[in-house]
Amino acid sequence: AKKKLIYIPYIIKALLNPFTVFSMTKGYFASLFNIDYLQQDTSQTLRSALQEKAKKESGGPKRPSRGRKMRPGQAKTLSDLPQLSA
Repeated sequence: AKKKLIYIPYIIKALLNPFTVFSMTKGYFASLFNIDYLQQDTSQTLRSALQEKAKKESGGPKRPSRGRKMRPGQAKTLSDLPQLSA
């Protein structure tokens, strides 16, 4: 006979974690005093900086190269995988 574990909802698990309760409470009170507390300066974020760099480096629209077309059931080798640039 299999034992069925008791299902505990995620919100209950979150409320049992003191770090989660502290961060949720901190966010709640921060939102009371500053309505835009979640808004980030997008010019300073890492993601936007990397996106700007990628836009500058890409010359124009490029057509994706197909390479060798794989047939169904054909075994893939290491040479079939795309090369990663470091």
